[in-house]
Amino acid sequence: MHESIRDLRYALRSLRGAPGFTFVAVATLALGIGANSAIFSLVNAVLLRPLPVERPHELVDVYGHVRTSSSHDSSSYLDYLDLRHQTQTLSGLIAYSNFFAGFAREGRSEVVVGEVVSDNYFQVLGVSPRIGRAFTPAEFEAEGTHPVAILSDAFWSTRFAADPNVVGRSLQLNGVTYTIVGVAAREFGGMFPAVTAQLWVPLTMIEELEPVGNQRSVASPTGDTRLTRRGSRWLWMRGRRWSDVQVQQVQAELGGIVARLATQYPETNELEAISVLSTNDVHLNPDMDAAIVPAGALMLVVVGLVLLVACANLANMLLARAAARQREFAVRLALGASRARLVRQLLTESLTLALMGGIAGLLVANSLLGLIARFRPPLPIELG
Repeated sequence: MHESIRDLRYALRSLRGAPGFTFVAVATLALGIGANSAIFSLVNAVLLRPLPVERPHELVDVYGHVRTSSSHDSSSYLDYLDLRHQTQTLSGLIAYSNFFAGFAREGRSEVVVGEVVSDNYFQVLGVSPRIGRAFTPAEFEAEGTHPVAILSDAFWSTRFAADPNVVGRSLQLNGVTYTIVGVAAREFGGMFPAVTAQLWVPLTMIEELEPVGNQRSVASPTGDTRLTRRGSRWLWMRGRRWSDVQVQQVQAELGGIVARLATQYPETNELEAISVLSTNDVHLNPDMDAAIVPAGALMLVVVGLVLLVACANLANMLLARAAARQREFAVRLALGASRARLVRQLLTESLTLALMGGIAGLLVANSLLGLIARFRPPLPIELG
């Protein structure tokens, strides 16, 4: 132990005696490690990390689409209700959509992004609020009558100073006052990877908000709101299958229900079809994944090559430094040092350099992730 400490002290003196070499070596490692860590963290958040919900392997994504198309699109609220009430292969089916709204509170005004959700959203996902409660069925009995909201942990922390008594307080969205009933779990940010929803409100408030994303529409003979027009398709659906049910069984059952709806409501559903995929097999949307997954893999390959080049350059620098120190090594051997002792000393210097480069790389990665998190596209999106 004493000799190891002495080797470490000598290594630090040696590196301090060659500041130019030490700076370039540490900077080379820092850039290679930092870039790799930052890009991997980003790819992991978008493509690899599963949803922070209970038993994510049981979840399935349910997509509506025109029968002649292979796209993966949204569905209408009335179709969602029929599927939810008639399915036997799913223990629960949720509906949701993103929205933009003007947020105002105590003189502060900004545009926020959130999710309008069905009453069983948090229960089916198995997500318990950190503070307060989830939505109740009574808050979905009539349109526009229950303006309540659940905040994300980040939104609660930044806009409400993490007030533990936030439940019962109010905020305004598009001029409508909402009562806060809960705060979501810290790790939960909604249904879209890497993009954190800032709050959740009941689907029944959709006419007071502005849904965004995939929206399809065909003429509906009845209804004058998004919730009453069967041909207004703007909702995404996600279900939880029973543990002994396979995805193919869910597809067959929901396909049969959609076929019956096509017969029952030919004006709006004659050409409608359904697709069911395991949520673990979907990253963002099957129509986008074909481009996003190769792009993510390419990014990892590129930064991996950057790290490989950095390591090769550092190896050449260490070889050149070792060649320049031949006289030093000869003197130490003449004074009685063994070759094993010299090898151990060189390994200690290399490990010290690697440790310094690793620490600097983590700082670079943290800075890059901070820049990504602070990036503000022309939309009110929080990356998380």
